[in-house]
Amino acid sequence: MRKWKIIHKATKHEKTSRISHRHLHRNHRRHHYRRQDRPKADAETAAHGFGEAKPDKTWSAITQISGKIIELNPNLQNGKFLHKGDLIAKIDDTEYRLAIDKAKAESTKIQADMEQLNVKKQNLASQKAILDKMLTLNKKNLERNRLLNADKNISDQELEKEELTVLQQENTITSLQSEINLIPAQISAYEAQATSAAAALKQAELNASYAVITAPFDGRVTDVNAELQQFAAMGTILCKLDSIAKAEVETNLAPDLLAILPPRKAEKVTEQSRKDIRDLLTFTVETADQDDFRWPAYFLRFGEKVDPNTRMLPVVIGVDNPYGVGDDSPHLPLGRGLFCKVSIKGSERSEIVLPRYAVHENSVYVVEDGKLVIRPVVVRYNLGAHSIIEKGVNENDIVVTSDIVPVIAGMKLDAEIDEEYAAKTQQVLNK
Repeated sequence: MRKWKIIHKATKHEKTSRISHRHLHRNHRRHHYRRQDRPKADAETAAHGFGEAKPDKTWSAITQISGKIIELNPNLQNGKFLHKGDLIAKIDDTEYRLAIDKAKAESTKIQADMEQLNVKKQNLASQKAILDKMLTLNKKNLERNRLLNADKNISDQELEKEELTVLQQENTITSLQSEINLIPAQISAYEAQATSAAAALKQAELNASYAVITAPFDGRVTDVNAELQQFAAMGTILCKLDSIAKAEVETNLAPDLLAILPPRKAEKVTEQSRKDIRDLLTFTVETADQDDFRWPAYFLRFGEKVDPNTRMLPVVIGVDNPYGVGDDSPHLPLGRGLFCKVSIKGSERSEIVLPRYAVHENSVYVVEDGKLVIRPVVVRYNLGAHSIIEKGVNENDIVVTSDIVPVIAGMKLDAEIDEEYAAKTQQVLNK
């Protein structure tokens, strides 16, 4: 005797049956089957994936100056923890302190030169003013002497001497004016030198500040590469610091499992949409080989792109306080590289659920008035060994869940209940 499995009256959940089929002449005999009816129940949607844990941010302690390491934090050891602001290392800054003193001295000298130039400008302006008055008086005296010379009261030699005096004064005034005209350019040059000296001073102070390296956040030390009294060239990575505030686990979900997630585009995930997803779904991270350790988690973001080979979409899950800082309970830290299992569970909802093997190329076998009907269906998504049906199966339909050979539309079928099969299927769906 051959048995066939069916679902009867799919009332928004999977109902399973098993049919026994006797190969009798289809025109004269009925084909017998067993049917399982069960109470209405909600199916819980869930997806599982695997991935490695990593901190949400990692910082590298890179030297920005060269020098000898003169101080190290005693806790600068792989696996130990540092708090925000803790000293990591200090580099000898004698050279940079000398550069600060030199830059300050240069700035002081330039400032003094500028003040001296301003005083010189004032002196030259005063001298010119006096010479201008003298020239005015000498020109008047020259005019009088010319009148006297015209009357033959003074000689031509005396007149020429007076003219020479006026020309000499005019030449002196012109030289003073030229010197005064050059002062603004000289002041501009000193100002440029002052700017350069100020920049050199800031750079020297900045370099000196780089001598002290501190932790930017609470973290766990990794990849230590520093020794006391060791010379460190600029750009040397002394250590790395993994954040202990939050961990991330990136897992890949198959497209048919993404139906349990709200329909969001990766580039449009906002804080509100993250909250919506957190409210609708439950995220859990646990150790992959055993479930002794698990952490409550939440949705962070979708990954960059779908994998072109596997067609899976990366989903990034977040875990707060992965190291259990402040928690006295013995708990395995969710450290970098720990292989984890990610579970995403949706809220229970009424669905028409069939075994995947009950769907035959987008169609199912339905029993109507004791006869077999081949009906097309639309599968919303597949969840493990089950298919969630969107269209094509109604609540009270009787669906054959195993292959019938041969499949003949209109063949007669009888049903009998199979309680054991229905119980097993219900148990799987409600896990």
